[in-house]
Amino acid sequence: MLISKSYLLGVFLLISVSPLFGHVALPAIFSDHMVLQRQMKIPVWGTAAPGERVTVAFNDQRSDAVADANGLWKVTLPAMEAGGPYVLTATGNDAVTINDVLIGEVWLFSGQSNMEWGTGYVVNHEQEIPAANYPQIRLCQIPHTVKDQPATDVAASWAPCTPDSVFKFSAVAYFTGRELYKKLNVPIGLIQVSWSGTNIEGWMPGEALQSDPDFKPLQDRWSKVLQAYPQAKADFDAKLPDLTKTWQEASDKAKAEGKPIPPEPKPPEGPGSRYSPAGIFDGAVFPLAPFALRGIVWYQGENNTAWAFLYRKELKALITGWRQLWDEGDLPFIIIQLPSASPLPPTTTSRWAELRESQFKALDLPNTGMAVTIDLGDPLHHENLHPKNKQDVGLRTALVAEKLAYGMDVIASGPVFKTTTNAGDSIRVQFDNADGLKTKDGSAAVTGFEMAGDDKKYLPAVGTIDGDSIVLHADGLQNPQTVRYDWANYAEGNLYNGAGLPARPFRTDDFPLETVSAK
Repeated sequence: MLISKSYLLGVFLLISVSPLFGHVALPAIFSDHMVLQRQMKIPVWGTAAPGERVTVAFNDQRSDAVADANGLWKVTLPAMEAGGPYVLTATGNDAVTINDVLIGEVWLFSGQSNMEWGTGYVVNHEQEIPAANYPQIRLCQIPHTVKDQPATDVAASWAPCTPDSVFKFSAVAYFTGRELYKKLNVPIGLIQVSWSGTNIEGWMPGEALQSDPDFKPLQDRWSKVLQAYPQAKADFDAKLPDLTKTWQEASDKAKAEGKPIPPEPKPPEGPGSRYSPAGIFDGAVFPLAPFALRGIVWYQGENNTAWAFLYRKELKALITGWRQLWDEGDLPFIIIQLPSASPLPPTTTSRWAELRESQFKALDLPNTGMAVTIDLGDPLHHENLHPKNKQDVGLRTALVAEKLAYGMDVIASGPVFKTTTNAGDSIRVQFDNADGLKTKDGSAAVTGFEMAGDDKKYLPAVGTIDGDSIVLHADGLQNPQTVRYDWANYAEGNLYNGAGLPARPFRTDDFPLETVSAK
């Protein structure tokens, strides 16, 4: 059972907040140029002197609250339609003024490096950056922050979207927001809280990590890291002069030869690390709630492929925990499925495929959606974990948002596996979302499929399109039993629907996965 945010506030604010406040204050997420969510009640909260009456005024609406014994207060403004700019004031013995506030659509974007990837580094950035002048789109980037208990605030500031402000801002968030702005024609607020190289455990609420015994080994491992840290840090400090000398020599040599500079010596992981379970959640996510949102977009998993099977539990626990934190029911939650990539050194199994399946399993939860990016890997460098085509990622994410959160009549998904029918030496695979079923290159042969017989050994299969189905054959396979599609680290299937969206990877077998016992 997860603990509600109201309970956590009652515990942690008593610990971490001084009982005396000399001034009315708002969390940093409330700042100039922000966007507030339209058509939903708007929570506004902050601190003041205990017993001080605070009045929040915004767009001809007023609401009062009295700071409690710990100096905490909260009001809820009524739902409003899109518009602005407006001024928000919080007035007690003194006043705070927030200028240039818009009302529109607010989305939170989170995850690791592919979510953090800046707009200035995408394909065609030479054209994208100069054109990124959208004063009605507002950007809020949360810095990397780790805490060992839920924080009451985190550094944040909003800025209108310009070539300068968007350069290092999440490309996925920007391109998604740009598409939504064009469709909805209302202000768009984009909050980015992401961190490259992070595991999902750092983003999960502490209560979620305690909700399943399968998560215990992750916490036990981190406890051992903390126990070993003092000695590991002392050993590192003793060796640092020699390590630095060796690094400097290697760095100078690399520069002379025009090669990449090697990474500097890094201290061992310990307190404050991005790998701390629940650490990023406590430091960077918890302080943002209950800022009103339309929904959340999640793009993470690369760091969890070694225990991909466990990820299906972890992602569900994260979604449930975040929804409980915001206390807005089944808040729309969109998962961006990992693209094709073959990490070095090459593996003989498909951990990325297993991770993608775990992401898909999270769709069991209500009001969730998925943007499939299996075809958006780097075609020239399969080992590249950070493909630069983030425009199509944003476009597909926006389509899912339009259908999931706004109820628009759009095709937001490519073909999705429905059922199979075995017929001698062939298998017919039927799909949903299959109008206009086609191959990407227009060829008659559908690729990316494999079939296995009783021996459970998969062989490449070739398919032909027949209405909303694919009929599969595999040379030398007389009695196929199971099918899988794009089940690989780097997959190159060519099946699409008429909307130009790729088929979702799948398998029909229940064979044991490599990572099923990995913790």
